[in-house]
Formats: sequence, C-alpha cells, structure tokens
Amino acid sequence: MLNKYDEQLEMQMIAERLKEAISKSGIKKTDIATACGVSDQAVTGWLKTGRVHKKHVPKLAALTGVSTDWLLTGKESTKLSLSTTLSYDLLEDNAELVGASNEPILHSDEAMLLRLFREMTDEQRADILKNASDTHETNERLLAQLLARKKA
Repeated sequence: MLNKYDEQLEMQMIAERLKEAISKSGIKKTDIATACGVSDQAVTGWLKTGRVHKKHVPKLAALTGVSTDWLLTGKESTKLSLSTTLSYDLLEDNAELVGASNEPILHSDEAMLLRLFREMTDEQRADILKNASDTHETNERLLAQLLARKKA
C-alpha cells in the first residue's frame, strides 16, 4: 500500500500522462467530457489531480490512443494486454463517440483499429497500409467499371 506522499505523486503522474495524451491526440476536453458523460469541469479536475474514476480510464485511453497501462503506470506493454482489450469491450457495439458538436470522433471499431495499429511494428503497419491501399484501388476500379456498364 502506498503512503500518502507516494499516492499523491502517483496521481500527479497520471494527471501529467493524461495531459500529454490529450495534447498529442488533439482531442478537445469538451469532447472527452461528452464521451465520458461528465462535465468539462470534471475533466479539468482530472487534469489537475489525476483522480479519474476507474470506469473512465478505458474510454480515455481509447479516445487519446494510448493504452490503459501507460495512462495508469507510464509503462507501455509490448503485447496487447488484457486491459487494452477490455477498454474496447467497454465501448458498446456500434456506438459512436461524439464530441460537443455531435460529430463522431471515433466509432468503437475505429478506436480498436487505431489502438491495434499503434501497437504494431513499422513493418506490420506498412503491410496493413499496403493491403488497405490495394483494396481501396480495387474497389475504385470495380466501381468505375460498374458505372461504365450502367452508362452503356
């Protein structure tokens, strides 16, 4: 068990990592508040104190593109961890995370895809991007052929 000083230091480190994750992701505090179902003031409080209810941590990680492990401990696991997997289980199927303007930030499957992509090696990322690009080009070609037939 942590003493009061160590607990306070740990909470401050969580606050710093949360600030960093939000800054790097470019997401707005109001969008985080909306997605987590809390007030803007609650998010501001998290950033000051690092005291975030555990039910919000997986969603914060998904929104900012970091792992729950990193957010809580500062350590990044090299493998997909149970806590990372659970963070996506908590996002409802077919749910959209929406910002203050009601525009989608990320659909739950997009958040999962982004998280998994970020955990891949550079070589794996290149393979995924090439496959996606090839699939997109094939779809575009097939659509053009279909439209050409329809005009004829």
